[in-house]
Amino acid sequence: MKPLKCNLEIFDNEKLLKKTLTIMERDYRPYDPGRYLYKLILQYDDKDKYSHEFIKLTYVTLSAWNMNSRGAKLNKFDSFKKSIQENRRLLRFFADKSIEDIDNIKEELRELFSKLKLVSKNRYSLVTFSKFLHFYFPKLVVPIDRKYTCTFFHTTIPLGSKEEGQFEKFIQIEEEFSEFSKRHNLKKYVNKNWNLCETKVMDNMIIGHQLNSKKRKMNNEKSGINNRGTVRR
Repeated sequence: MKPLKCNLEIFDNEKLLKKTLTIMERDYRPYDPGRYLYKLILQYDDKDKYSHEFIKLTYVTLSAWNMNSRGAKLNKFDSFKKSIQENRRLLRFFADKSIEDIDNIKEELRELFSKLKLVSKNRYSLVTFSKFLHFYFPKLVVPIDRKYTCTFFHTTIPLGSKEEGQFEKFIQIEEEFSEFSKRHNLKKYVNKNWNLCETKVMDNMIIGHQLNSKKRKMNNEKSGINNRGTVRR
């Protein structure tokens, strides 16, 4: 597996980290139903996460987080629920684990990745897997998406990618987050808005950074047009 082309060292700059979180809180889906559903998700205790109610909420929230469109296509709900219930014992292994434990639980995560059937056949599973695990174990996994996370790390997930290749990319990205979390006290950024837990803080700093980069690019392009127009005049 090739190393990631970009890492999280830029966020060791606390000023930049705070800026990206501010941008994300201000600009990212302020009235989106996905935010409301996510807050509901994190209110559940571990003992209630295998109930029909929570599994249904997870399914709906994944849909709200764009996991039922484009490359990712959720399995039908009955199959989705059945897979969770069949792997309940393995899932419970992760209940007391955190992002700092990633290096020590790779094989258990690999087993779960191969057994959980959350998406339709031949669809992306990495992204849905990461978000699902984040909903069930918010201390353990940073949710990954293609638009922000994969773009930031300059990595791709081709449609039809082999399961092993997808899992290795999942681990590679989570290891980078794990090392970052060991270097920083992320608890101080947790709040009652989008930064509801430490792993979401790291997700949000990526989103904020990408939103800011896109804005800068648009402003530079606009400035270039204006400058060329000025020269022509």
